Amino acid sequence: MNKDPSSKALRSCYRLLAVRDRSEKELKARLKTKGYSDRRIDEAIGCLKDKDLLDDARFARDWIKNRAAFRPKGLLALKNELVRKGVDAGIIDSVIKEEELGYNEYETAKSLTDRKIETLGGQNGLKRKKTIYDYLARRGFSFDVINDIVDRI
Repeated sequence: MNKDPSSKALRSCYRLLAVRDRSEKELKARLKTKGYSDRRIDEAIGCLKDKDLLDDARFARDWIKNRAAFRPKGLLALKNELVRKGVDAGIIDSVIKEEELGYNEYETAKSLTDRKIETLGGQNGLKRKKTIYDYLARRGFSFDVINDIVDRI
């Protein structure tokens, strides 16, 4: 068995990436908690990048697609999540602007609103609007989208 610390760091990265895709910052932080030196971490990260196994733009794209499919949120919330994951703001903005991503914030908010209204039962108009407004705001939708949807209720 190879006792080289850089290959141990690389094996740790492979195990982490086997569970789910991660950002560069996430991998670095996990390796740091495992006690690897900055030099070993940089070597492992460099090796992953050379093999095209680590790409923050791809990670952001996949994260947004996953969220759209399973836990829809607004663009503000998605941006905040990706920033917390360590993805550069420039990468986030460029990924969000990609047309093939197919993320429509208004349609997502409308779909969530339709489902939420079904659960509200007999709430009156003003209380219903406030509930929907608060719900969409917590999910990170822009105020323009929220106002447009609430006005249509």
